[in-house]
Amino acid sequence: MLTSLNEYVTDVVKELIKRSCQQPLDEDEEMELVEFLTDSGWQSTIPNSGNLEELEKCLLQISHAILIQNPEYPIGCIREVAKTHFAQNIKDVQSIKDLLKELCPTSSKAPEGTY
Repeated sequence: MLTSLNEYVTDVVKELIKRSCQQPLDEDEEMELVEFLTDSGWQSTIPNSGNLEELEKCLLQISHAILIQNPEYPIGCIREVAKTHFAQNIKDVQSIKDLLKELCPTSSKAPEGTY
């Protein structure tokens, strides 16, 4: 789950999480970690970055909230549409990434005269 969280967060947060799991953070980094956790919905006591066991539990719970709980409602809303229109194109994770890349708007895909 932490690997998936790393795919979701910014590079700055990713590096902060990595450092916090390796060593205690300095005061500024600790404040950044607190900000990330509170912005992510963490409402319990914030573990000190030196307490790796508690920090890992916290990060796992944040991962679950961000990656599973938060998207649950919108996924439920689009479930039927996705089944009928996208199911044939979604076979594995790579096929999802390919579909997202294909659907992502770019300037080369824009209709003429839109600039």
